[in-house]
Amino acid sequence: MAPPNKPKKRLLVQAVALSLASVVVGAQAQTLQLEEIVVTAQKRSESVQDIPVSVSALGSGDLEGLKIRASTEIAAQVPNMQISTPYGDGFPVISMRGISMSDFSLNQSSPVALYVDEVYKGNPALQGVQLYDLERVEVLRGPQGTLYGKNTTGGAVNYITKSATMEDESYLTLGAGDYQRREAQGAYQTVLIDDVLAVRVAGTVVKADGWKENKLAGKDDANAIDEWGGRVAFTYQPADDLEILGRFSSSKSTPVNFGVTAEPGALGVGNSLYELFAASGAAVGGSNGGSSASYFRSHLDDFEIESNRDDKRKIETDSAAFTVNWDMNSELTLTSITSWDKGSFESIEDADGSPLRVLSLSASSEAEQIAQDIRITSDFDGDFNFISGLYYAKETIDIKGDVNLYSDLDLNQDGSLDAFDCLDPLVGPVTPAGMAMDGALTAATGAGLGQFALFGCGVDRELEQTKSSIAAYFDGNLAVNDVTTLRLGLRYTEDKNELDNLQTRLKGNDGSDLGPLIPLTSREFIDREWTGKIGIDYFTDNGTLLYASFSKGYRSGAFNAQGLVDISEVNSVDPEYVDAYEIGFKSDFLDDRVRLNGALFHYAYEGQQFLNVDTATLVQTLVNVDESNISGVELELTAKPTESLLVRAGLGWLDTEVKKGTLSGVDLEGNELIAAPRLNMNVSLDYDIPLDDTGVLTLHLDGSFVDDQYFDVFNTDGIQGRDYWVSNARVSFESLDGAYTLAFWAKNLEDKVYVTQAYDLQAGYGLNNLHIGAPRTMGFEATLRF
Repeated sequence: MAPPNKPKKRLLVQAVALSLASVVVGAQAQTLQLEEIVVTAQKRSESVQDIPVSVSALGSGDLEGLKIRASTEIAAQVPNMQISTPYGDGFPVISMRGISMSDFSLNQSSPVALYVDEVYKGNPALQGVQLYDLERVEVLRGPQGTLYGKNTTGGAVNYITKSATMEDESYLTLGAGDYQRREAQGAYQTVLIDDVLAVRVAGTVVKADGWKENKLAGKDDANAIDEWGGRVAFTYQPADDLEILGRFSSSKSTPVNFGVTAEPGALGVGNSLYELFAASGAAVGGSNGGSSASYFRSHLDDFEIESNRDDKRKIETDSAAFTVNWDMNSELTLTSITSWDKGSFESIEDADGSPLRVLSLSASSEAEQIAQDIRITSDFDGDFNFISGLYYAKETIDIKGDVNLYSDLDLNQDGSLDAFDCLDPLVGPVTPAGMAMDGALTAATGAGLGQFALFGCGVDRELEQTKSSIAAYFDGNLAVNDVTTLRLGLRYTEDKNELDNLQTRLKGNDGSDLGPLIPLTSREFIDREWTGKIGIDYFTDNGTLLYASFSKGYRSGAFNAQGLVDISEVNSVDPEYVDAYEIGFKSDFLDDRVRLNGALFHYAYEGQQFLNVDTATLVQTLVNVDESNISGVELELTAKPTESLLVRAGLGWLDTEVKKGTLSGVDLEGNELIAAPRLNMNVSLDYDIPLDDTGVLTLHLDGSFVDDQYFDVFNTDGIQGRDYWVSNARVSFESLDGAYTLAFWAKNLEDKVYVTQAYDLQAGYGLNNLHIGAPRTMGFEATLRF
C-alpha cells in the first residue's frame, strides 16, 4: 500500500534531479554526498532538511556506533539537552533548552515527553527497556502544543522501533566487557505471506556488576545492570490501501540500585547529632542503643561507597500497540493508533550514602494507561495540506513510599531503638529516659528534645491518581508560492486529574504503626487550554531553508505527592506556560558534502512548578515560580570532507534567568534555572579504512562537553555541577559482504569523575547527596547477520 504520509512532489523532483546529477559528476562525488535523513517529527515522512523544526535524529547506525544503551547517553549527542537519573537509569529526567523539572514524584509528567512509536510513555513505570532494535531516535526541541499526544513545554523524544518488512532477515550481537558485563541483542524477521504478512521478533539482555564498589562487607556493588526486553512486531497488508502494524513488548530490570556519593559537611554525615546524643545520654546515665558517631568518607575514592543498603531497583513493563493506516482515497489517509501499557516501578535509596541510617527513602508505583490517537492526513496536489485529529488517554497510578529519619539514633538514650525514639521528641517526653534527655539537651543546646521532632520516625505514604486527557488538533500549511509556506497549528486540550485515597501514617524506627498524619484525602481539578503554533518558512535559490515561528507550550497542573505530615501539603499547582519564539535555517552546500543547521530562540516561561518547603514548619507544597526568560542558540554540523571521513558536531548555548519568583522564602530573581549549562558541545569522527577485499575498518571517536550548571534553583555553590568533557571510542571491522562485524569499544576514556545530579542536604543531615557518572568501561562485541 502507499505510505500514510507520502512525500511532497517537490521531494520527488529533488530526488530525480539528484540522481541525474550523480551520473554527471561521477561515482566519487556521489559517495561524498551526505545521506538524506527522513524523520516523522511532524507525523509525515519528510527529509529533516525540509521541515521548519529543530530536530536531531540518530539512526540505527549512529546508535550502534555510539554504543548507546541508556537514555542519558542520547543527551551527549544533542545540543541543549541534559538527562539526569535521580532514581537510576529507569527514571530519566530530561532538560531541554533549560526547561526541566525538580519534583521527581512518581505521579508527575515531565515537561519533555517520551514516545515509543508515537505512543506517549509518561510515567517511569511505563518506560522500561527501549533502546534496542531501533530504526532511529528523534529529539524535538521546543514546545509541542499541536501534533503530539501530550502537551509539553520543553520538547519530545521519540523512539522509533524497527517494523516488520516484507523480507527475511536476522542478526545476533553478543558482547562482553569489564564489570562482568554480558550482553546479547538480536532480531529475527520472516515473511509469513508474501507481500501480505511479516513478523519481526527482537530482544536484548544486558547484565553487569555495579561499578560503584561497596566497601561494607557482604554488600553488593551499586549501579549494576540487569535487564531484558522483548518485542514482537507484525505488518499486515491485506490490500494496497490498508496497512496494520502491531507491536507487543515486555521488559524487566532488576539491578542493584544506584549508590549515592555522600559529600560530608564539616560535622560529618549526621551533623554531629550522634556525638551530641551519646554525650548528653552519658551525662544522665543513658544507655546508647544506636550509633554514636557521625560519618566521614575521606578514606574512599570517588567510585567507592560504604552503604548499608544494596536493594534492587525493579521495573517491569508490558505493552501493546496497533497502528492502522488506511488510504481512503489518493488524497486522504486515516491513521489510528491504539495502545495499552502496564508497568511497575520500585526504588529504594540510601540517601545518606553511608553505614548510618540518617535518611532512607523508598518509592514504588503501579501504572496502567490506555490511549487512542486518530487523525486524517492530506496529500492534496494543491497548495494546502493538513493533519487533523482527536486524542484520548487515561492513566491510573497507585503510589506507595516511605521516608525514614535517623533510624539508628537512640534519641531518648534508653538503650533500644523503638517507637519512643520518635514519640519522645515529637509529642514531648513520655518516658523517664526521654525526660532525662530533654533536660540534658536543654542544658547542652538551650532547647530540649522537641527541636528534633520527627527524628527517629518514619512516614509511610500512599495515594492513587487518575489522569485523563482529551484533545482535538489541527496542523495546516499553505504554500504561498514555490518557495514560501505559511503554517498554522491549533490544539484544544482538557486534562483532568483525580487524587484519591492519599494518606500518610507515622511509624517508629522499629516499623511500628503510630497512627495517621494525613487522613484519607481526595481532590480533583480540570485544566483546559488552547495551544498552537504559527510560522513561515522560505527556501532560498540554493535550497537553504529559513524559518521563523511562534509557539505556545503548556504543561498541565499537578498534585503534590510529597506531603508527609500536614493536610495543607495536599495541594495542586497551576499549569506551566511557554511562549517560544524561534528562527532557524537548514542548509546543504559544497555539493551536499556539508550540512549546517541552526536555531536562535527566546522563551517567556511562566509558572514553572517547584516544591516549596516552609522553613519554619517543614511543610512541603507545590508552587509556581512566576516568570523566567530563556534565550539560546543551537548549531549542528555534518560534513564529509573525504570519502573515508565523516564529521558530526553540535553546539548549544543557553542564557536562563528567573525574572520573578520566591521559593522557600528565598527571592529567586536573577538566578539561573536548573540543568541549564551555559555551553554544551559534542563532536564525533568516523574514519573508514578499506582492507583490500576483506572488509572495512572503522575508527570512531566522540566527545561531549558540559559547562557548569546548577542542580537547584537557589544556585547553591556547594552542589554546582562543574564542567566536564567525556570521550568515547569504538573500533569496528565489517566484512565486505556485511555478514559480520567485530567491534571493541570504550567509554569515558580519561576515566573522568563528574557529577550528574546533586542535592544539598547539609542543613538537616550534614551532606551533599551526589550522583556521579560511570568510570571508564570497555568491551567487545560481535554481530552476525543472516
